[in-house]
Amino acid sequence: MSSSAGSQVPPSPPASRAVGVGCTLTSRGNGDIVIQKVIPGSPAAFSCKLAVDDQLLRIDGWNVAGSSHEEVSRRITGPEGTSVRISYRIRKLYQGQTVIHSDEEIILIRQKSVAIPDRLCEGPMGLGVDPLPVDGQGIMVRSLRNGGAAELAGGLQLHDVIVRINDRDVRCLDPGADLG
Repeated sequence: MSSSAGSQVPPSPPASRAVGVGCTLTSRGNGDIVIQKVIPGSPAAFSCKLAVDDQLLRIDGWNVAGSSHEEVSRRITGPEGTSVRISYRIRKLYQGQTVIHSDEEIILIRQKSVAIPDRLCEGPMGLGVDPLPVDGQGIMVRSLRNGGAAELAGGLQLHDVIVRINDRDVRCLDPGADLG
């Protein structure tokens, strides 16, 4: 039996496995499908857009209203490396009340989550900003930690002055206030 290089069949590519974007969903009593958890190291987490309590509205144009969170999860899940378009409503808690902030849309690539060490996901790591409260003006960025979230995101620069955090005006903070 002989074979020539020209007659060999190339190996077929590995089958694409089904993955999501790194969110755990739940159904509210009123039927809303909301994000219960964002998995660290996932496409959803790296997007810095989706957050706990955001309400899902559409998946690739399909309206989620009246669906179970399991059905919505199945719609989000797909072949690794493919995109999914998610329309969602940002919901914020303000003085104990849920307030609708805005409706948004994001396109994410389905892929498995990257392992992130627990010490970077939880605890006092924060944004990697050394804050300096400035009377009546807000909080000045005194320094940025190398590799910290603020430095990597590029949104804050040295000597920027922050005036609001999570819809809280911080211009009137005590210079000794706990910023945690």
